Amino acid sequence: MKNHKIRFRKKTYQGVIYWSYQSDKELNDLMHILERQVREQFKIRKRIVVTSVPIDSEHGEIELRIDNVVFKRYLLLGIETLYLNVDDMIEYNGAAQDIFKEEGVYGRKGVTDISTLEYTIEDVKNSVYFGVDRSPSIALKAAKYWHRTAYYQAFSNGNKRTGLLAALMFLYLNYYIFDEEQSKADLYESISVKIANRKLSEYDVYMFIINNVNYDIERSTKDFIMRGKSK
Repeated sequence: MKNHKIRFRKKTYQGVIYWSYQSDKELNDLMHILERQVREQFKIRKRIVVTSVPIDSEHGEIELRIDNVVFKRYLLLGIETLYLNVDDMIEYNGAAQDIFKEEGVYGRKGVTDISTLEYTIEDVKNSVYFGVDRSPSIALKAAKYWHRTAYYQAFSNGNKRTGLLAALMFLYLNYYIFDEEQSKADLYESISVKIANRKLSEYDVYMFIINNVNYDIERSTKDFIMRGKSK
């Protein structure tokens, strides 16, 4: 995790974090992930206190403190969530054989239940019902893509792999990544297969995500810098 020097309103920040779904739950998930991520990277045993405060209507900051001393400070910036669509899911189903080869029909010709596929896409994106957000964070939405696709079988083949790829891509688009040591094959065996065998709930998948993904601060900060240069 490289230290950048981002100056904003006379303060220096070590990086920029995009708040890609503006909810309290997303912010809490993000701070939980950052605390674990920093603890593991720097092998810190002491208590890390993570706080967030607003700066103005568009900016905030996240601080990680150890013994009441600021260890890391990041600029927080709200952006729109990037979602998947039906064509994306069909593309991921076509790419499912990249995880391992298996005979069958994939891609657009492999869709057997388009209504289930469309419902999953719509339910993740428009998750507020009667004023209640049923998927109020990126990790919860990723878990829904993963679990529903692997469980409800909208394709003739590769549903478990498609659910995995959909979750990975959605997380990546919104700056979350799994550790490189966790291969797609490992995630397939540990999560997707268990979903299909009814051994993991959607909430179980969500808990796995927030306890294993990292926030890609390096990429989000570089994107912020490049956007500034392009203006």
